[in-house]
Amino acid sequence: MTSPELVVCVPGAWKTRNDLVMSVGKPDGDYLYAGVAMMNKETREAVTVQFEEPNPNLGKAFAIAGRSWLDEATFTEIDRHSSCVYLITKGGSEETAKKMMLAAAALLKCGGIAIKIESTGIAHPAKKWEEWSEKGDLPTLFRAYVTYIGSGDIFYSCGMHNLGYPDCVVQAEIQPQTAAELIDAFLRYLLFDSPELENGQTFSVKAEAPRYKIEHQACTMFEPDHLFHNPYGVWKLTPAG
Repeated sequence: MTSPELVVCVPGAWKTRNDLVMSVGKPDGDYLYAGVAMMNKETREAVTVQFEEPNPNLGKAFAIAGRSWLDEATFTEIDRHSSCVYLITKGGSEETAKKMMLAAAALLKCGGIAIKIESTGIAHPAKKWEEWSEKGDLPTLFRAYVTYIGSGDIFYSCGMHNLGYPDCVVQAEIQPQTAAELIDAFLRYLLFDSPELENGQTFSVKAEAPRYKIEHQACTMFEPDHLFHNPYGVWKLTPAG
């Protein structure tokens, strides 16, 4: 199985690539910028850097991905951004997700405005991302890289492939908030309890709550070449009876 690609967008105030190189490579900084990569001085781990001109549609993209998280001042800064930097690496593990979190946080400290996870479709403010990067534990990575989507009777998570796990799909006629709570509980069970799951088993949020039958399936919400596609598949939950 090919590892999924983890991609993060950081709009910033760097007018040229050289501005970015100089900002990242300051003597008191944690990173070196060499060629097309940023390398952590301590761990020697690197992520690919793609520098691009400002994008007039970036504000709309951030609004879709982070309207409930970002304030108007941040959107104003995004509208005035001078360039977009994309950080790229092979994902699929807690270690690579943490590596990316630290690299993106380094960009925020030297001119970056906010964070958008291109391989999830969620955006975060700089202050929150910097706080998370100081923790870097699995619960924090889960909050940073995973979001919930859905309408009608189909609800699902997106972004678990960034951590190396299947996503969760719920097919049931329930309220969106109930679906979000169910997905959240199941994914936390998957991440933190490491259960040995099998098709046909059931899951519920609590003993008296409705039970759902689980079945592992291929990810069909997105095409295999889409950044949202999960090569680890999905656990589908349907009412047990």
